Amino acid sequence: MAINFVEDIHLYAIAALKALDSNLHFKKFPNKYYSYYTIQKDLNELFKKESKLSEISIPYINKAWALILCKVIEENQIIKKDGLGEIKVTEFKLRTISFNKYRESFKLFNRTENLVLEIVLLATRLKIAKEKNNYPLFHKIHERIINHREDIKRFGKNERAIKALDLVNDYINKLVD
Repeated sequence: MAINFVEDIHLYAIAALKALDSNLHFKKFPNKYYSYYTIQKDLNELFKKESKLSEISIPYINKAWALILCKVIEENQIIKKDGLGEIKVTEFKLRTISFNKYRESFKLFNRTENLVLEIVLLATRLKIAKEKNNYPLFHKIHERIINHREDIKRFGKNERAIKALDLVNDYINKLVD
């Protein structure tokens, strides 16, 4: 498993909103954003089960400023309860293989990017509210998204944030239809 640290809010939106059952134009993270980190098996005892492979390639986002590579040690399905009710999620126990820092990152998200990030998170919750037929919560979340959009229109000039917002708008429009 690769844990990517990225500065690009658009890439974050793609990763958060992709899904096999998505109505968007993509069902998985686009290959054009991937590079591959190769681990030589003979250097690492962590991969005993993969004995037929001489090396393992792990995809990571090529625009990441840092990367943590992990091996999944344990995977459990758990039930999580929150304002959306109960949902089944996968919990992972990981062992760090390596950490790679490609460059410094001192980027602070600006107000537009922060609001787009909030809208991305709200969009994922909006989908869950719809799947659970919780229409009062669906409308409450949708209203918050609309309010944030209005704020972004007032002062948003960040091109990547606007591109991410367009992606979120497509995602939400397919949920609302």
